[in-house]
Amino acid sequence: MKPALKTILAAGMLLFLGFHFLALLHYAAPVSVGARLKAASALYCYPYFHQQWTVFVPAPDRQSDLYIRNGEGAVWQPWHPVTQGLIRRQRQCPWAGREMEALLLTNAISYVRHDLGAQTLIFDKAPDLPSFQVMERAARYYFRNYRCWAEGRDYELLLVTKAPGKTYVYYFKNLSLL
Repeated sequence: MKPALKTILAAGMLLFLGFHFLALLHYAAPVSVGARLKAASALYCYPYFHQQWTVFVPAPDRQSDLYIRNGEGAVWQPWHPVTQGLIRRQRQCPWAGREMEALLLTNAISYVRHDLGAQTLIFDKAPDLPSFQVMERAARYYFRNYRCWAEGRDYELLLVTKAPGKTYVYYFKNLSLL
């Protein structure tokens, strides 16, 4: 093998190893340096080092959908499906699909569903349940970061739970982003 080819191969391996360790460091770091570097490291690391949540958590036996709408007085926007959009985005593009947000909301919904029981309910104000507070906090995170809603905006939540042969609806009115 020619010495020039050896030098090129050695330099290429060193560049690859440098990229490999920088990508791993950025992928595992709690703070993001930049959007482009985050995307590059996620594309490289996700298929090799990420585990699906289904490895640890069994598939739920029910299906729940969370819908939101905002407005004021008699003028309200149409209902927007939150969980369907997050889960669809996660399945289409796993490395950029907001898996953490989808898990946070779906897990919070399962606890709220359990605490509220098997009945259809309408709430004129937020129920005083720790599980609802967790779900509401997750929903507020979604509103602020992905719907770009400002502070003080009024909104409503509609939680639809489907069990085999049964559907339960929980309607939460008079909520506000603080």
